[in-house]
Amino acid sequence: APTETTLQKCYLEPQPKGNVSIGYLPWRCSYDDLQLYALYRSNKRCVETIGLCYAWAVMSLRRTQESTTTRNCVFRISTMEKKRPLNSKIVKLYPLTNYVFGKKEAQHERDSSVHDRFDRMRNEFHKMGMRRSVDAVILVHEHSLPHVLLLRVGQNFFKLPGGELTPGEDEVNGLKRILTEIFGRASCDENLINDQWSIAEEIANWWRPNFDPPRYPYIPAHVTQPKEQTKLLLVQLPRTALFAVPNNYKLVAAPIFELFDNSASYGVLISSIPMILSRFNFEYLK
Repeated sequence: APTETTLQKCYLEPQPKGNVSIGYLPWRCSYDDLQLYALYRSNKRCVETIGLCYAWAVMSLRRTQESTTTRNCVFRISTMEKKRPLNSKIVKLYPLTNYVFGKKEAQHERDSSVHDRFDRMRNEFHKMGMRRSVDAVILVHEHSLPHVLLLRVGQNFFKLPGGELTPGEDEVNGLKRILTEIFGRASCDENLINDQWSIAEEIANWWRPNFDPPRYPYIPAHVTQPKEQTKLLLVQLPRTALFAVPNNYKLVAAPIFELFDNSASYGVLISSIPMILSRFNFEYLK
């Protein structure tokens, strides 16, 4: 029997089911240390769920004094799965008091009524196809609680800052353009204002199946040509910024507890934001 430390090189092959595996080493041996996340087998096959790789088994083999018969050392690995890190996405939030909110001239909607809006959507659909739009989820915090910035029109209508994309325009540049049009100051360099908006990632997709208000976070099975796609993009604000809010809007910071499950006041899209944001970790800064 070997009496010195031996390095056994093991070739790992992926298996469809690798929950349990047993290997036998036909030596009179004991081991001091086993640094292997798989098994050594006589046919050099080991169970592993992460694909082809190599592993080194460091085994201290020595002569067994108690018995002259061969002893089989059985090694059992009950769980052969790669530990995948959970989502550790961190979103940095700054206090609402860090930001300055000014006023500028009113920005009127392209359509004077909801009926006119869907008439225009119908006409554009026959010419350009499905409308693409983006909405910004802009977060701040108050007393270590996330707040979402919303535009209030009139007394009881709220919407996310956003708008329509032009044909061929990508979502990131399109949202930066729209936010600059809504909150930018005419006296400032447009490039500097665009740099203020850091688009973190896409967090939701909503679809409008018909030329009417209802939207859904999925495409209904009977719908082959949705009329509008709206993407929600998370915006990471800098530590300080200046917002020039049009006179016909009021910018409000709504706490997430007020939005949650409150579709009666904010609609189904905005009331779903707290649930969407629950997968993030927030870092509350000053």
